[in-house]
Amino acid sequence: DDQALLKTYQKLFTLKGFDIITCNNAAEALELLKNNPVSVVITDVIMPKMDGMQLLREIKKQYSFVEVIMLTAEGSIADAVGAVKAGAFSYLVKPADIEEMMTSVKHAQKLSNANSENERLKAQIEKGLPVFATCAGLILLAAELGNDDRRWFQTLPVTVKRNAYGRQLGSFYTEEAFQGQGVVPMKFIRAPYIESVGEGAEAMARVDGNIVAVRCGRQLGLSFHPELCSDPRLHQLFLSLVSQGS
Repeated sequence: DDQALLKTYQKLFTLKGFDIITCNNAAEALELLKNNPVSVVITDVIMPKMDGMQLLREIKKQYSFVEVIMLTAEGSIADAVGAVKAGAFSYLVKPADIEEMMTSVKHAQKLSNANSENERLKAQIEKGLPVFATCAGLILLAAELGNDDRRWFQTLPVTVKRNAYGRQLGSFYTEEAFQGQGVVPMKFIRAPYIESVGEGAEAMARVDGNIVAVRCGRQLGLSFHPELCSDPRLHQLFLSLVSQGS
């Protein structure tokens, strides 16, 4: 909201080839985001009415792929940690070095572009794009993680526990029943398992009482690696899900 600083940044970023839009307050910023393809927002922390932290939370709620860089003249480690926990990409203390800021913007832009692609992919999955997710892929699709605060696509209504079977040395092979397929080989490598299954999802296989395979519509999620075994049945099952919509 510092007019002189806004003009300075506009000139410097424009000279470096960035497309930049400036605004005077948080409400104006939110209005601009409705109609402009913005990937990165740089905001002061201390502003009248709606401050930078409130703006950050609102941006992350409405535009999850937009990255936010916070600027402040009175920063503390606690403030920086709080901003990053709330979703800020970085937290810079004024007067910020312009090269450092531009480097931060470039990295934030790359992350924003990747997140935007993820949003598009998530929308396609929700519309019925077939997905075969194994091990880490299951974690990416899970709606919830029992032992991690992070979330990704959240298209599969399950709660997953990461590294549930321990480290690499805990990898193992077994053969267990898989619904509709009989007994199939399963190779687990630092594998997760599914702690609970939500509405619309169906448990397809268990090992020692833990769910290790689930299906929801055209999404098939497995804790193990069927591609490391010679049995083609689970890949054939996925292909049948693909053909259902073709």
